[in-house]
Amino acid sequence: MWNATKEGVRTRMAVVNPEAYPPQPLKEKKVEEGGDRYQTTDSVLAGWPEEMQEVAEEIYTEFNKKHETNYKFQLKK
Repeated sequence: MWNATKEGVRTRMAVVNPEAYPPQPLKEKKVEEGGDRYQTTDSVLAGWPEEMQEVAEEIYTEFNKKHETNYKFQLKK
């Protein structure tokens, strides 16, 4: 930050508020038919190797055990 006066230019350090919150949205969230669920496109699914399905399911299973959650792997054919 600079203060420019007749006497001279003075440089100061600006301090950022560490507890700043994001501004409120300008519009209400639009939820279309089918809810808020992500829909995987066919083009993405076409490039998904079948052998990766088991690996992804294992990762989700371990995460759910560790964090006591119930997330489902959504990228399925």
